[in-house]
Amino acid sequence: MTGPGASAVERLRELLAKATPRPWRHYDEVFRPQFGSGRITEIHTARGKEIVRWSGFDGLPATTSRKRNANAALMVEAVNALPALLDLIENLAAERDAAIAALQEPTTAE
Repeated sequence: MTGPGASAVERLRELLAKATPRPWRHYDEVFRPQFGSGRITEIHTARGKEIVRWSGFDGLPATTSRKRNANAALMVEAVNALPALLDLIENLAAERDAAIAALQEPTTAE
């Protein structure tokens, strides 16, 4: 891919390759009894292994569980959707490049 955004697409693909394999899932449950009362929000692999694990992983107090859950859900959905979005960007860039090349080809007058 060439043009604006090419380095961002490459960087995101590098990060995805290094990160925990997808799909990720959002886990939100009541604390395990041995840890007291409240809720825990985590991000897990498809097999249930914790990727992000602690009750206030985004720095929000436990009382703001809606925002914490929304943040976790956004992270999970963004990571899971990212490969398809990067493919779309690259496909659109290739179509753009082909259209520009076609417009630059000399035409024959009849």
